[in-house]
Amino acid sequence: MRTEVKSTCCYCGVGCGVLIETESGVVTGLRGDPEHPANRGRLCTKGATLNQTVNPTYRLQFPEKRLVRGQGGQRLSWELALDEAAERTVLTPWPSTFPVS
Repeated sequence: MRTEVKSTCCYCGVGCGVLIETESGVVTGLRGDPEHPANRGRLCTKGATLNQTVNPTYRLQFPEKRLVRGQGGQRLSWELALDEAAERTVLTPWPSTFPVS
């Protein structure tokens, strides 16, 4: 059975309206909702590809690291990936110019 459901895009704070087409519980299409006041049927590039996020073949299932630009990534353990991300994170202290009460 084919159905169409109204929803909202989750990518940014605008909250564009989308119409999601499904058939037998599988997403078969997505388009902007022409009746929605925020976007009047238009979608940005991210919103227009929103339906691809429900397909697991388009999503990473584990961390990868690209060792050479332009080549595919190599699988990493979650522990190593989180350690690398933590090392690259720069913590900035609050400026000393803020008044302390």
